Amino acid sequence: MKVSSAQKKFFLALFVVPLFFGIYSNSASAVVIVPATGSYALGSTVTYNILSDYSGLGIPSTDNVRGIALRLTIEGGTITGYTDPSGLTAYAACTGDVKFTSTSICVDIVTLGDSIANGVSLGSFTVNWPTAGITTITRAAGNIYKVNVDPIVSYGQTGTIGTYTIGAPDLTPTITTTGVLPRTAIDIPDNYKGGILIAMGLIFIVGGSIFFLRSSKKVEKA
Repeated sequence: MKVSSAQKKFFLALFVVPLFFGIYSNSASAVVIVPATGSYALGSTVTYNILSDYSGLGIPSTDNVRGIALRLTIEGGTITGYTDPSGLTAYAACTGDVKFTSTSICVDIVTLGDSIANGVSLGSFTVNWPTAGITTITRAAGNIYKVNVDPIVSYGQTGTIGTYTIGAPDLTPTITTTGVLPRTAIDIPDNYKGGILIAMGLIFIVGGSIFFLRSSKKVEKA
């Protein structure tokens, strides 16, 4: 079996810790990502944190996890970057000796200390979501935890660890106001208001006088 340069580096590190990592199995590691669910606008770029999670795997408390082969795949999105975890050593394991492709994360992680603790960061990655619909992030075949026991034992499980809803971009127009209310009635300039009042008064006086004169004439005829 041909061994890639990434596997050689990984195996070398495991000897240094020391640990013989063994041959990869098809079991998948129970890593989790945060956030594991969410809804995003079309075209959003989101950062996800990867955490170790040993719950439900049956790893004895006396066994130390010394190496993790991290393999994740993504559907409906594009991986744009991966950041190494702090305090751990990460080696590229994707084809081409890289740590990620547009649809996968492939990193071999080892510790030079006693153990990789449960719940610690295994790095982070960014994803751009260019397609509307339901998208997923999955633990792919090839993910394994290796513990420092004799014989070396692999632990893990497969399955989807992230499900997201990608919607249409927000095209709602933005409406801004200047704080000036629209004119909803006739606006009369102040310099005309006095004249209008005088004219209305004259009309009232003249009208009243005419009405009075007509009433007087009717009384005389009667």
